[in-house]
Amino acid sequence: MAHISKLTEVFTFFAIPTPASQKAYEHWRFYIPCSACRLINEGRQAMRRCSEKFTEALFIVFLLAAAFLAMAPTPSHAQEEVVLYEEDFNDNKAQGWELEPGWTVDAGMLNGYGHAWARYTKGHWGDARFAFKLRSNGVHVNVRFSDTGRYAVGFRAQNDHLSIYLFKQLWHETYDLATKATEYNAEEEHRVEISAIGGRIQVTVDGNQVIDYTDPDPLPPGTIAFETLNDTFAQMDDIVITGEVAELPILAISPEPFIFKLEMNAGEKSFRKISISNAGGGTLIWNVSADSPWISASPQNGTDSGIVTININTAGLSPGDYSGTITVTSNDGTKTGRIILTIPTPTPIITLTPSPIVTPASEEGTDLTISSIDYWFEDDGRILVLSVEIANQGNAVSPDTLVYVEDIEHNWLYEYGSVQALNPEETTRIEIRLDIPEELHGTKCMFSVEVDPEDAVREIDEENNEATTPWIKLPEPSENEPPLLEVIVILGIICVITFIIRRTIRIQYHKEWQKKAKEEEPPDTCHPCTRYCRKIVLELKPALRKITHLSFFVSEPVSGEQSRGIQVKGELVDSLNKAVMAHRRREMPEKLREQVAPLAHALLLQITDRLRGEHGESALRDVSITGHLEGGKVSCQFILYHCKRRGKVNVWEEEAKWKATIKDKCDVFVGTLRNLEPTEQGILKQVPDMTRLLMLFIESV
Repeated sequence: MAHISKLTEVFTFFAIPTPASQKAYEHWRFYIPCSACRLINEGRQAMRRCSEKFTEALFIVFLLAAAFLAMAPTPSHAQEEVVLYEEDFNDNKAQGWELEPGWTVDAGMLNGYGHAWARYTKGHWGDARFAFKLRSNGVHVNVRFSDTGRYAVGFRAQNDHLSIYLFKQLWHETYDLATKATEYNAEEEHRVEISAIGGRIQVTVDGNQVIDYTDPDPLPPGTIAFETLNDTFAQMDDIVITGEVAELPILAISPEPFIFKLEMNAGEKSFRKISISNAGGGTLIWNVSADSPWISASPQNGTDSGIVTININTAGLSPGDYSGTITVTSNDGTKTGRIILTIPTPTPIITLTPSPIVTPASEEGTDLTISSIDYWFEDDGRILVLSVEIANQGNAVSPDTLVYVEDIEHNWLYEYGSVQALNPEETTRIEIRLDIPEELHGTKCMFSVEVDPEDAVREIDEENNEATTPWIKLPEPSENEPPLLEVIVILGIICVITFIIRRTIRIQYHKEWQKKAKEEEPPDTCHPCTRYCRKIVLELKPALRKITHLSFFVSEPVSGEQSRGIQVKGELVDSLNKAVMAHRRREMPEKLREQVAPLAHALLLQITDRLRGEHGESALRDVSITGHLEGGKVSCQFILYHCKRRGKVNVWEEEAKWKATIKDKCDVFVGTLRNLEPTEQGILKQVPDMTRLLMLFIESV
C-alpha cells in the first residue's frame, strides 16, 4: 500500500494544480523576463482548458499502475517516521529551550559563544534522527541527553578543518567511541544528520557518512543539547527530529486542584474522594501520602486509574484551624492537594424552660444544579458537542444565567452557553459546541461544567453548580488509506480519493486567498501575473464577542520608530472576558472598575518588563494597545482577480468566484499611553489611565 500512497502523491503533483506549485510559480516569476512570464501563464491557462482530457488520459495510466501495485506484496512491518520536533527560529524565539549566558536567538538562528549550554527541556526521544544546519569551530551536539548520560558528537576546528568525534558519557566516566578527520571548512555552513537507532549512532555531514558506531549498551531516551567549548562559537538552524512516537503516561487527577474545606466537631470522621487516571499511554504508577496524622488515604498506591478515599479523623484534635497536604507521586511527576479543617469551640449547653415548638419555614430561593452531561461529535470529529441538562431544585424562579465549560488539561479549550430562566422543579437542556484543535485529536480530555460561574444568581446551595465529565477520547485525524481489495474496489476508492484531493486543494487555495481578501475594489493599475482577492459581505450572523488577545506596540516619542507587536494572552485576557460578561450583566461601574484596576496594573507590568529588556529603565516610550475580538460568523462572496496583459494595457480579469462562511473577527484600538516610564513609580502613575482605557474597551466589546 506504500506504493499506492507514493504513486498518489506523484499523480497529485503533476495532474492537479496545487498550492505548492502555485507558490513556486508566484516566487520564481519575479526572476524571469515578462515575456517568459506571459508564456508560462498562457501555458497554465491552456493546461486548465485541457485539464479534463489530460487528467482522464493520465488517470487511466495511473489506475492501471495502481491496480498492478495493489496486487504486489508489501512489507507489513514497515512504519513511517513522523516529525517529533521542528524549529527554524525565524520568530527569534527558542520555545522550550533553556539557554545559559552565551546562547542567544537572533537573525533567525540559535547562536552560542564560549563554554555554555543550550538544552531543549521538552524532549524525550529514544530511536530518532536529528537533522540541522551547523556552522561552528567547536561544539558538542548531544543526543539522548538525560540524568543517565549522553552521546556527544563533537565538531572541532583543526587547521581550518573540522575534526569530528563521538563519545559516550555516563557523567562519572567518559568513553571515546570514534574519531574522523575531515576536509570540511569550519567557517562554512554544513547540513548534519545524526541517527540514533538502538545502539547504532551514525553521523552524516553534507550527505556523506563520517561516523558509524554501534554501542552494545545503549543509553535510555533523552533530549538534545548543544555545548559550545572554550573560545568557540556555534550557529544552529532548521532543526528537524523524526522518529516513532512513544506515548508516555500522564498523571490526571479529578477534581484538580483538589482543595477540600471542612468544618467538623472534635471526634467526628469524614471523607472525600479523588479520581486518579492515566491521560496518556504506557503504565502510570502512583502513590498517595499525607503529611498530617489526622489524614489517611486508601488505597495508598496503584497503577493507571483508581478512586482514592481521603479519610479525615478529628479524634484527639482541639478546637482550631488545621491544614494538611496530600501528595500524589507518580512516574509522570507529582501533584498536591490540601485539606483545610476547622474545629469550632463547643457551645455551652444551657437549660431553658420548654416552650411550644415552632417549625421554621423552609429556605426560599433558587437552586441550580447539573443533572446530566451527554456528548457526541459532529463535522467529522472536528466539533465536540456537550449536552448539559440543568435543573432548578429550589422553590423560586431562577433568572437567566450562563454555563461555562473548560477543558481541565488544556485551558485554552473553553466556551460559554446561555441558560434561560427556570421555574421551580423545571429542567432544560443546552448544547455547547467546542472546536477541537488539530493538536488535540487522538488525545483524552476531561471537562469541567459549571452553571452560574460568576455567582450572579443567589442560591440555596452554591456548592452543587459544578460537574465533571468522564475522560473523553477525541477522534483520531481522519486518514484515507485504500484497502487491498479487488481491482474494481481499488479503482473506485482511488477515484474518490482523487476527487477529495482536488476539492481539498481547491478549498485550501481559497482559504489562503480569503486571509488576504479586502473589501475594496481592485486598484486601477496592476502588474502582470499578480492577483487580488475581493471580499463582499452577504450576511452577518452576530454572536457575543470575546477577546482573543491584546497587542501592544512600543514607539519612540520623538522619531516615531515602532517595534514589532507583542501579544498578550492567558489569564489576563480570560479575566478581561469575565469583566466583559460582568458589564453585560449591568454590573455597577464602581464594582467593575475595582475588577479592572488590577488587570490594568498587571498589563502595565508586562509592558514595562518588555521596555526594560529592550531600552532600559530610563527610556520613555509611547505604547499603543489593540484588542482582537472574535464572535459570530459572516457569509461572504470572494472574487479572485488575475492581472493580464491585453495589448499595451494591463487589466484585471475574474479568475474564480466562491462563497464561504468565516469567523467575524475585528481589531479594536484600545488607546495610547504617552511617555511611559518603565519603573514602579511610572506604572503607578499610568494605572488610572490604563484602567480608563480598559473600561472604554470593555464597554465597546
